[in-house]
Amino acid sequence: MAKRGRNSKDGWRVAIIGLLLAAVMLLALAPGRPARAQLPAYQVLVLNSYHHGLSWTDNIVEGIYAGLDMGDQEVELYLEYMDTKRLPPTADYYEQLAALYQTRFADIDFDAIIVADNDAFNFIREYHVTLFPRVPVIFCGVNFFEPSMLYGFEQYFTGVVENVDIRDTLEVALALHPDTTRFVVVNDDTTTGWVYQDLLETIIPLYLDRVEFVIYDNPSMPELFAALEAQPDPENTLILMILLNRDRDGNFYTYEQSITLLRQNTDIPIYGLWDFYLYNGLVGGKLINAFSQGEAAGRMTMQVLQGASPRDLPVQTESPNRYMFDYLELQRLGIGLNQLPAGSEVVNRPVTFLEQYQGVLVGGMVALLVFAAIFTLQWTNLRRQREIESALREANRELATSREELEVRVEQRTSEMARRSEQLAAAAQVVREAVGIRNVDELLNAIVNLISQRFGFYHAGIFLIDAAGEYAVLSAASSEGGARMLARGHRLRVGVGIVGSVLMTGEPRIALDVGEDAVWFNNPDLPLTRSELGLPLTVRGKVIGVLNVQSEEPEAFAREDIVILETLAEQVAMAIDNARLLEESQRAIGELERLYGESVGRAWQRVAEEQALAYRYTGVNVERVAVEAAVGMSDALTPELAERHLAVDVKLRDQVLASIDLQRDPDLPPWTQEERLLVEALSAQAALALENARLIDQTLRRAEQEQVVRQAADEIRAAVNIEDAIKRALKQLQQLLGAAELVARLAPPETASLSQEGE
Repeated sequence: MAKRGRNSKDGWRVAIIGLLLAAVMLLALAPGRPARAQLPAYQVLVLNSYHHGLSWTDNIVEGIYAGLDMGDQEVELYLEYMDTKRLPPTADYYEQLAALYQTRFADIDFDAIIVADNDAFNFIREYHVTLFPRVPVIFCGVNFFEPSMLYGFEQYFTGVVENVDIRDTLEVALALHPDTTRFVVVNDDTTTGWVYQDLLETIIPLYLDRVEFVIYDNPSMPELFAALEAQPDPENTLILMILLNRDRDGNFYTYEQSITLLRQNTDIPIYGLWDFYLYNGLVGGKLINAFSQGEAAGRMTMQVLQGASPRDLPVQTESPNRYMFDYLELQRLGIGLNQLPAGSEVVNRPVTFLEQYQGVLVGGMVALLVFAAIFTLQWTNLRRQREIESALREANRELATSREELEVRVEQRTSEMARRSEQLAAAAQVVREAVGIRNVDELLNAIVNLISQRFGFYHAGIFLIDAAGEYAVLSAASSEGGARMLARGHRLRVGVGIVGSVLMTGEPRIALDVGEDAVWFNNPDLPLTRSELGLPLTVRGKVIGVLNVQSEEPEAFAREDIVILETLAEQVAMAIDNARLLEESQRAIGELERLYGESVGRAWQRVAEEQALAYRYTGVNVERVAVEAAVGMSDALTPELAERHLAVDVKLRDQVLASIDLQRDPDLPPWTQEERLLVEALSAQAALALENARLIDQTLRRAEQEQVVRQAADEIRAAVNIEDAIKRALKQLQQLLGAAELVARLAPPETASLSQEGE
């Protein structure tokens, strides 16, 4: 802002007298109205990211006061400073602030909350529900805003975005210094510095054919001053000042201190991006104005206090930046005011005649305006006509702008739809390939690798909850860091980190910037993670695990991405559950087969005990021989005959039912591999035939037994009295069992016993 010169006392007297006359006349002409009762003051919390005394923060607060003009309604502001320029904004620090604010403001019902800069914005998003539910939030000074940041908060959040104009600043600097061959970029190692250096690196390629860029990233002050002094062509060199709040040695500098030190140690022209570097050596540029940010937020807050819903107030995405220059630096460099862009604001200009006698002139003008007000009614109709014409022109301009914006939105939507189609195709491929895999471990590894490959995430992992329900155990991972975690049995307790939070709540958890997420687990095996997403794997209403994907890019997950990945997670959960059920079924089938095999073995053991059989083919027919003789024939083979001897077990389900010994004449060649395979195949068929014969024999014998028992029962049932029934029963038992003597006695249970064996 330009500094105002001193006005003469006489000028101010005239101005005051003129204003009093105007007030008296206006009060005389204005219709009377009843006095209004004093309304209760609105309660508004202003949460600043940085500290009081920092010029950026102080100017935002000043702009908020200017924008909050409620007329007769009083607004009471509560100013809070998070001090994150000097204290790192960690999750623990956020929790401490949340506890402090919960205690401090427990009895205050705020009508609105204004947050300044990204740290306060991220804090209020994290704790809005717990600290200030349903209280409208108006933000300003937020860098790199994306609509997805308001996902779930649309009803309560709106505000003003802060965007730097690096290209406009570079263009105006090159226009004022057309012989420039080099830009020296000065930046620090703060979070804001990293973000804007990334943005600068996307712009640098547009100028490489015109100038060279030399970046001093997080230098110490002595190193920086020495480097500037050693520039090979200082006459054709410019400095682009991004930020310098903290140097490599850890020293903290205010905005005024850093620019003053830089200007004192070099004559190279300095251009920048923020207005707080003016007055202290910055030439200028397209600058972000802190006062304008606060003023715009104050005006939006005033609308909310008057009843407007934040949902109906669109986010102001165009930052209110403007061209600003220092007159003293322009004079030093020989740059005329006529060379500046139209509408530029120039600070440090000398006081002009008009400014020096402003009071006198204002007083005279006020007096003239008072008398001219009598004639203003004659021009009412003309003014209305001009207003209508202006409104029509504005409507035409807005229509043209809307048409252009619609075309841009259509193009963006087409691009988004193409991206969604690719993602849906990728999800379908993952599901198709996963369905064909039956082994759980193989399935998990295939899923994480397919997700990483098809969706472009540098890490994908699947955690499964343990049997006790206490830990999430990493079961598959696609990255090298994940492989190390698998090797050491990595696990997380339920409730710890994003994965543990998903297991505890059963809800997805998204960290668009992991450094600002309160529950994010900083894993040294995955140091490149900038954004992370955890999705529950749910089967029949029960969470069995978590699908965890991580990206090297911040803000990597849009709402549509999350919907697709949630659908994919449901399919993955069902595939895992199906694979588990299949493994359990296979284990059950294997157990049944084992039990059946043992049953078959016991049955054939009884057959062998009841009737030991051996048969030999003599070349003419088959004859039965003793088992001992058959074994002896195999043991008595000579070495020459042993080469032509082939022994094959007849097995059914790993149970040996019999054995086959084949012997060739000595003059014939030994057995070939094909012949051995043929004999083994025949032995398998023989095993089935033997088992079928055993089952048939067993069935026939059981049928015979049942027939005999049925006939005996029929005979007994034909008795006409008790004695006859007993006789018939003893007769049938003697025939069935072949007993020499049978005795039946009728007596009470306690006395019905035989006293002697054989009685």
